[in-house]
Amino acid sequence: MRGKLLVPELKVRFVDESKNQELKEKVVQVLTVFADISSNVCPDHAIDVYADLLSFIFKAPMLLSYAPSSGNYLSTAYEYFFTYVIARHCNVINYTNVEDLMKKLEDLRKKLNLTQISGYINSIKEIYEALLYTPADTRPGYNVSSLASHLQLTSILVWLLQASSLDLNYLRIAALLHDLGKLFEPEHHVKAGVEILDKVLANIGKDNKIYDPLTRVRDIVLQHHSDYDSILSKADELASSADRLSKIIGKALEGSEDEKCYKLRREESFECFNQLGKEKYEELSVTLFKYLLGTLIDKKSELKVFQSDKKVNVAKVVPNDLIGYLVYIDFPSIQKFISSFPNLRDMSFASMLVDFMTTVSSFVYIDNLFYNITNGKSRIPAEALLSGYGGHSYIVVRKDIGSDLENKLASLRDLGKDEFGVKLSVRIAEFAYRNYVRNFAEVTPYLYSSTERYVVNSEEEEVYSLGFHVVCDNCGIRPAVEIVSINNENMKLCSLCYKVNSLSINRGFSAKVNSTYIVGNYTINPESFRKDIDPMEFIAGYRDPNDSTYLSLIKADGNYGGEIFRNSITFSDYIDRSFRLDYGIKTSFYETLKELLDLGSLSEQDKENIASRILSGVLYLGGDDVLIFSPAIISLPFAVKMFQRAEEYTGFTFKVGVLTIKPDHPIQFAIRAVDQLMEDAKIEGSPKTSISCLTFESSLATDGVVRRIEDGNSYLLLKNELKDVEGVLNMLGYMDFKNVLSYYYDKKQGKKKTREKLGYINYIVEYSFENDFLSTLAYMLRYKFRAESKEEKDLISFILRKYVEIKEKEGKEILPIQDYFYMLKTFRLGVGL
Repeated sequence: MRGKLLVPELKVRFVDESKNQELKEKVVQVLTVFADISSNVCPDHAIDVYADLLSFIFKAPMLLSYAPSSGNYLSTAYEYFFTYVIARHCNVINYTNVEDLMKKLEDLRKKLNLTQISGYINSIKEIYEALLYTPADTRPGYNVSSLASHLQLTSILVWLLQASSLDLNYLRIAALLHDLGKLFEPEHHVKAGVEILDKVLANIGKDNKIYDPLTRVRDIVLQHHSDYDSILSKADELASSADRLSKIIGKALEGSEDEKCYKLRREESFECFNQLGKEKYEELSVTLFKYLLGTLIDKKSELKVFQSDKKVNVAKVVPNDLIGYLVYIDFPSIQKFISSFPNLRDMSFASMLVDFMTTVSSFVYIDNLFYNITNGKSRIPAEALLSGYGGHSYIVVRKDIGSDLENKLASLRDLGKDEFGVKLSVRIAEFAYRNYVRNFAEVTPYLYSSTERYVVNSEEEEVYSLGFHVVCDNCGIRPAVEIVSINNENMKLCSLCYKVNSLSINRGFSAKVNSTYIVGNYTINPESFRKDIDPMEFIAGYRDPNDSTYLSLIKADGNYGGEIFRNSITFSDYIDRSFRLDYGIKTSFYETLKELLDLGSLSEQDKENIASRILSGVLYLGGDDVLIFSPAIISLPFAVKMFQRAEEYTGFTFKVGVLTIKPDHPIQFAIRAVDQLMEDAKIEGSPKTSISCLTFESSLATDGVVRRIEDGNSYLLLKNELKDVEGVLNMLGYMDFKNVLSYYYDKKQGKKKTREKLGYINYIVEYSFENDFLSTLAYMLRYKFRAESKEEKDLISFILRKYVEIKEKEGKEILPIQDYFYMLKTFRLGVGL
């Protein structure tokens, strides 16, 4: 029995032992393939390449993106990061600005022979899942951190302990693999890990460049529990103490009957916990987790489930001998920056640029700085990038970079100032010592205390002389310096908007369209369907000049996300939450898209056509932030299915807005409108996933209009629980992708059917515009008895039940007819007027 405590739902997930056993051969295959790639890519530094390749198993959400792709197009910031980390070992990568770095990495990607990896994507994904959901320690209270985060932290500490020496990357590899056997035989994990390495060594043969270093790795893994005092044993002990918080757990257990299991060693301890039984194990895990939170988190959480019953005074460790810093890089005013651009192509690039600057260019800057300071002795390992989502990143740096780190990183703030008018916020905190690693709550006050928020060009204008102060048609800042054609319209752009527009030609949306995606058994190339039309028209489903189909924006955010992350106990706990959320969101998207493609009723071309539009419409999908442009016809069932899966995979709940507009609608206004719609979807005091939905045919969708529509509206709820939306869509046959897409591809039948279903409620909505609330309610009751079809009766009955439920629970008079009217209208507009 092995369990790992999952948050935020506070439950224990027990490891599927049989599933892990099936992974053994896949682990051997992946480690073998990485050895072959390392020897081919950069023979003189094969072991260094191998160490960084191996780290990407632990960063699978970054590597895999939301759908695996092949080819040389880099569509996400993390693909650039992966390219840099590998290429740096055999190429000098100097650059003058962000654009120059992008170009150099794009050229290097074409030269690197990494095609073998694409055949092992599914295996890497399965291995990562096993590492993420297997605890680093099986004992309750110690089982908060995953094996994935423990192995990464151990590797980082191995590197931090090597100050002033050459990189010994075989030690990093040993750190990343030393507990790998816990996936298969936790009570005999050293033996299991060595067996895997023996098979890898047999596969690669003695002629392989990394055979000898990997033999050393095998010997270190074998000895890591011996009395021999090594760097790995020190790092392992330090990482374990950081994650286990043994002193606090010891105080919680003092004098209890459960204390005996913790005093036993290895196999005996393992067997003792097995005898507790699952119920007792789960109860003890949750109790101890609450105890840890109550002890370590000073600020009371909004989520009452996280509050401990009692506070405990625990003597703090006095850290000594600093070995590493933590650097926090933040992109200011992310949403304002991304949504300031006038079209999807530019906006897509801007979204990628945010993560590129905080993750890739920041990592490259610090890595090159560190390499020069250490006279070429050391590089920053890939796993030192602890996290890099949502416009900010955490990077661990070793102490031999020097004590005046603030001054050394001053230029990092200005990386994008000249090109993009943005100044990054950079904060630094002491992170690790020879006897202690700071927990999350100790570090974050140093990282989040600053009020620095730079957006250099937000209000600045330069007026040179009379006649030279034309306003930029995009952002409104002067002066406009270039004229470009956007959507067949000449626009005058300032230097920033022109820069982004020129860089977006082959990046962002353009790179996504030109990529080749692998989804299940399908290979999808969006460019074969696009036919060089406007991005918004392409996503909507443009098929001919007379087409009038609409598109939808799906925007989502996790409920209480900030609060949940702030309540992380250790950095390993934070990394687990961050990666599990990101991986769960991406997996939910991928599995939902795969479900669509697995339909047997449509031709492969039709399925790939609709999938191409969805894949190309992902503006961002990482962490708990989601913004997808989708064909309107599929948006609601896709969102429902995706966030049902996301709840299951992550434990989080979400607020979701679905806004349907014309393809020629101004995108900046639509972004602000769907953001407002998403916020309005949140059910206060009830962490349930909820969906709000609006459609705009002729009027302009803005955040102000959304607020006005909601204000005092007795016929609009917006805060619709996910289960209610699913119920209505099921009732009308709209949850079935097969039905929905048959309407999309058979336009005549589709118009007839969607018009008919919209008619179920259209007359009631029209009646409500000219009559008072009670008259509308009475009209609806009469209408129910006159309804001819069962679908119509069921829909009206459902809305009436919701009215009663809202009145009983909240005391409000709301008859949510407009909510379901807009949902049905989404399908109607998705077919085309």
